[in-house]
Amino acid sequence: MTLNWKDNSKLANALLSSIKKYSLDFTLGETPNNPISPNESINLLYYGNPAILCEDSGGRLMFYSQHGESVFGYSTDEAIGMQSVDLAPERFRKGREQLFKEIVEKDEARNIETIRIHKSGREIKISAQVFPYEVDGKKSIAAIVEKI
Repeated sequence: MTLNWKDNSKLANALLSSIKKYSLDFTLGETPNNPISPNESINLLYYGNPAILCEDSGGRLMFYSQHGESVFGYSTDEAIGMQSVDLAPERFRKGREQLFKEIVEKDEARNIETIRIHKSGREIKISAQVFPYEVDGKKSIAAIVEKI
């Protein structure tokens, strides 16, 4: 998958499809006059609420909505391409990987509360709806995230 997320309609459509499939709590955004992308699906996700982020099969962040900055402190430009595991404290990483593997294998969404790391280095408590998505036959993980 490509890191050119602003034009990645396959990714956006896969995320929108999964949000609908798992009946997740996410409000699609309204596209402003000067949107981030020419792709309407990307804009619906990027400007939506709460934050949504997803990783590729290699664990790199492929999509990170504008509300991600209010949760994690990173701008979209900073976050895209980061290893998503870097947002988790070391003590949670093994469990995180196991959980993500189970979600993909069982093709199910899960609601979790956990600790993540803000850009400032402090730990933050979050609530996340974690769910699988698929693009071009490759499955990976996305999450709708809010600070608690």
